[in-house]
Amino acid sequence: LLGIISGKSVKEMFTTVVSLSVSMIPEGLPIVMTLVLATGVWRMSKRNVLVKKLQAVEALGQARIIAVDKTGTITKNEMVIRKVYVGGKFFEVKGVGYEPKGEIQLNGSVADSVNYPELLLAGKIAAFCANARVMFSEEEKVWRIAGDPTEAAMLVLAEKLGLSKNDLERKSPLVDEIPFDYKFKYHATIRQLDGQKFLAVVGAPEVILGLSQISKEEKQGLESVFLSMSREGLRVIAFAESHDGPKTLKPETIGDLTFVGFFGMKDALRAEVAEAMQKAASAGIRVVMITGDHKVTAQAIAKEAGIYQDSDTILTGQDIDAFSDAELSEKLARTSVFARVTPEHKLRIIKAYKAAGEIVAMTGDGVNDAPSLVAADLGVAMGKIGTEVAKEASDIVLLDDNFASIVGAAEEGRGIYKTIKKVILYLFSTSTGEVLVIAGALVLRYPLPLLAAQIIWLNFVTDGFLDVALAMEPKEKGLMQGKFERP
Repeated sequence: LLGIISGKSVKEMFTTVVSLSVSMIPEGLPIVMTLVLATGVWRMSKRNVLVKKLQAVEALGQARIIAVDKTGTITKNEMVIRKVYVGGKFFEVKGVGYEPKGEIQLNGSVADSVNYPELLLAGKIAAFCANARVMFSEEEKVWRIAGDPTEAAMLVLAEKLGLSKNDLERKSPLVDEIPFDYKFKYHATIRQLDGQKFLAVVGAPEVILGLSQISKEEKQGLESVFLSMSREGLRVIAFAESHDGPKTLKPETIGDLTFVGFFGMKDALRAEVAEAMQKAASAGIRVVMITGDHKVTAQAIAKEAGIYQDSDTILTGQDIDAFSDAELSEKLARTSVFARVTPEHKLRIIKAYKAAGEIVAMTGDGVNDAPSLVAADLGVAMGKIGTEVAKEASDIVLLDDNFASIVGAAEEGRGIYKTIKKVILYLFSTSTGEVLVIAGALVLRYPLPLLAAQIIWLNFVTDGFLDVALAMEPKEKGLMQGKFERP
């Protein structure tokens, strides 16, 4: 209209407007965006991160909170029983990983299990309640497991004590079983042993102590033993038995057990966790740990990993149940560890972070983690130990189950965001320049400095090759220094 009013022909202005429209509309932007994100996916795959959804690539760089599960993510997921408390004695268990070899020591000296009936009883209960399998991989020359790592550790202990699970099963066939359930927090089996129904129960110490026939003083003494083991960073599992098991094994029929002892398990931290934690902290990313372990054990491991600081607080599942959603949101700022939590608690935690306006990434591996993975801004599933349900519900899969991979992927995500920002700024700055030149000429009643063909040519030359060059540009340095800008 301005051109026609100033005396330009309708044909000339029509071709000019069409040319400017072609120039202004960044028709190459979807292609460039796809190229940037695809390049990011390729880079992340080299860092053992499999991206299922392209939009997750850029979003990961904006994450402010990373909620990680302890087992397998910041630890090696190689549960090894290091201590056995039974009969009032602490037995030290040696050995490496899941290899069923290692000495049993008492007070620094080698202890022959044959001379300690209580230790053999602990081994039998461990074998009876272990559904996992341990095998040696000839190709990789390492010991591998099939099943739950905790039960695999118990099976390995039984092997170290000279007890074969296959032999025990032949002599003591299984009658009934309650597999481990996070609601009950124990695993119970009944086996036929010497003409009796032998009930073996393994589970959370507070639950097993509550099911056992012990006096108040005995319970207090055992709780102090349990806490002392937890302070060493050991995951403590209690075990009990009964030689007069019920006819049918149901939760309501389990009780009046004879307490036997504690297994103290250790899952070593991954070597790269310390460096990854430093990078996350310098990048302004808060890492919180969510675990089903006891509060004391969780605190010890989180402190060793650099997640927990002395000024932080720890919330348990019971605390979360007692809080309203508003109260929970207020507690999040000072909380770095969530202990003894269930999948329902995880979901509430994620929703509370999102309600507080945080962008949160969460790791998970089990079927019950699926709702939390979907609820999080970024669901991260474990590639090795994760279930297919967890992988399906996630946006990203860690092929090596390693926390350091998440931090590395966040760096790539930040680089992608910066690249996209550069491309958009370039596209609109060149188009705006052309519009301003044409508009200025019309206002000043000058001849058009650019013909329609020239505008199309500029658009073809500037918006093609240079966009691709920007999209393929290496990421900037210092992306993990300081908090990341949010769009």
